[in-house]
Amino acid sequence: MRTGCRRRGGIARRALKSLAAVILTFTLAACGGGGGGGDDVVIDDTPPPPTGSGTGAGGVPVYFKVLAHNQGYGRSNAVVELEDGSLVSAGFQSVSGAPNDVFVAKTDRAGTVLWERRLPVSGGAIAHALRPLAAGGFMLAGTIGDGAAARGFMLRIDAQGNAVSGWPKTFGEAGTQVLTMIALGGGNDGFMLAGVSGPSPYVARVDAAGSLVWTKNNYAAFCPGGGAMATTIVPTSDGRYILGGRTGCFEWAATLMKIDANGNELWRKTFDDGVPSRYAGFDALVETPDGGLLAAGRVGEACLPGEKVGDCDVLLIKTDATGAALWTRRYGGANIDGANGLALAADGNYLVGATTRSYGGTITDEAAAVMWDDLFLIKVTPDGSTVWQKVKGVRPRALDATMGMARTADGGFVIAGEAGGNPLLVKFDRDGATAVLQKDDLTISLPATTGAINFDNAVDVAGLGAGALLLPGQVGGELLDLLIAASSGESPADYCTGGGSYRFEPAVPATLVAGASYTLSFDQCTAGPAGDRLRIRGSARLTLTSVSGVPGSSDYLVILLATDIALAVDEPDSTPLLSQSFAGSLGLQRGVAVGNRSEVVNSPAGTTLAVTDLSGGTVTASATLGPFTIRSTLSAAGAARAATAGDSATLVIGGQTLAVNVSQAIDLGATTLEPTAGIYRVSATDGSRMTVALSASGDTSTATLAIDADGDGQDDGNILVPWEFIF
Repeated sequence: MRTGCRRRGGIARRALKSLAAVILTFTLAACGGGGGGGDDVVIDDTPPPPTGSGTGAGGVPVYFKVLAHNQGYGRSNAVVELEDGSLVSAGFQSVSGAPNDVFVAKTDRAGTVLWERRLPVSGGAIAHALRPLAAGGFMLAGTIGDGAAARGFMLRIDAQGNAVSGWPKTFGEAGTQVLTMIALGGGNDGFMLAGVSGPSPYVARVDAAGSLVWTKNNYAAFCPGGGAMATTIVPTSDGRYILGGRTGCFEWAATLMKIDANGNELWRKTFDDGVPSRYAGFDALVETPDGGLLAAGRVGEACLPGEKVGDCDVLLIKTDATGAALWTRRYGGANIDGANGLALAADGNYLVGATTRSYGGTITDEAAAVMWDDLFLIKVTPDGSTVWQKVKGVRPRALDATMGMARTADGGFVIAGEAGGNPLLVKFDRDGATAVLQKDDLTISLPATTGAINFDNAVDVAGLGAGALLLPGQVGGELLDLLIAASSGESPADYCTGGGSYRFEPAVPATLVAGASYTLSFDQCTAGPAGDRLRIRGSARLTLTSVSGVPGSSDYLVILLATDIALAVDEPDSTPLLSQSFAGSLGLQRGVAVGNRSEVVNSPAGTTLAVTDLSGGTVTASATLGPFTIRSTLSAAGAARAATAGDSATLVIGGQTLAVNVSQAIDLGATTLEPTAGIYRVSATDGSRMTVALSASGDTSTATLAIDADGDGQDDGNILVPWEFIF
């Protein structure tokens, strides 16, 4: 039972993770969901940043590079490649809560930082766009301030990242945000800015010197009272422009609008993926070689900024030159996913840069859900067929988000974004591979099909496996401890320290003998310290099938059969009230020799142990354990082993049968009682499986989950998580 109950024979108090927390989100197949990005959350990233470099397919350099580490909170929103293969990226950085500065960095072809610049702009500024200039240097564009006080800006910098005298320039009325920019003729012919001003998309033409030529922000409403914004702009081969973005009309819809060289609207299209959704929008746009368009963004019920969990997918739409949709695709898992980048691959296919909150494990803290964000990469053919989907991130936890994307001349591509509150650059090869981050690494190649065990539920399934191995022994051991305590004359008040009681019928004598049988009944027995109390109700029938020595001493052997188990454990300090019930049977053999203890817990032939979780009286999860055989040991010196190689358990939940097998003994730390080593595997009947490797560093235990989601015998990726996420 998940009891805050004390184990009597020298084992410290153990607390089991509620089965509901383990299996509530268990699903039998992958499902849709998605949208990404990250809230402006300051992450404490004091340890050295995760970094890596190497050589990818075709001999190209690949790397994962965190910029300006621990200098403040920041992000890279845009990146461009120069002729020598170096990269320049731009975004923002805020130090000690001060207004945002524009942040710019240059790295060489191998990812070595050549320079970093933090450029103050009065009122605070974020650079959303970056373009190299034919005359040398770069042009940045973005937004100063926020809300009703926001203004668009442009800032010219030289080749070393220093602001050029006379810049920045500001644009638009109060409330104007510039979100994207293109340079015409390398900037010699001026620039086009786009964003939002009031309820309308904002478009401005600016000359090479930064003077405003014209502006448009009075486009017809998409619906009565509905606003719209442009997040991306691209030139078309006929000398005109396409704006991509979103409009809010009852429900948000993704939009495309074509304008002429003077900003006049030629046509508009809206898209919602053909299903009701609370949100749809485009954040990336390219013209394809056939003269059509490829637009990417997000669609779903939980795509608005600030959403923590819910359904939001990557949205990818291919249109012809008139904006008519040719095909639509949605990508993502059970949580928030969304795209912010597009590029045309060297082989003629399309690359999508996105962020996912779906594949790095179950979100255990919704308030910090952005910590589960990872980079999400998709490659598709011009006809919409998926070539591959890959996930890259940092573990145990860190916010990793895609904000911009560019193809590189060596056939690879680069992502600009954020890692743990720092600007990020990641260089990939043509196959979507990059550097391995050693112990911090999360790398996943999503298979075309997934089985019952997949990346959506990986951490949940690891917890199911742990529970199947650990729960029966803890239930049986606790019952035997109380029986031995009763034979020693211990008062129920010593156990039920918070009130209530328990009793045995008939009364337990001082000498335990084989063949004796007792009914143990709990009457609101409340155990544990204030704030972490557990209240136990119900009963179980305990039969001693073999006894030798004096149970409770340093040398004895007891074989116990527990039947008619009908116990409920509440957490009275929780709101809503959380409860867990146990029903069924188990057998326990305990041998103690010179203070060294060994236990074997099993399911008697034809029996099972059912575990049910409730929240506020409503069943949230239910599972059945059995058959199972688990062997544990505890030495007099304190060395503990929770399971032994060859142990196994079967678990049935939601109609799915999972087999759990231990291949390396699960050893526990003497003081932490958390795993220091061990390997177990969880397998589903459809062939999908997961291998869980346990390790420890100091007092911290971690689990590496190697997942074969499609059952082909090859692992599709690894997830590294703290043990506390599992059990």
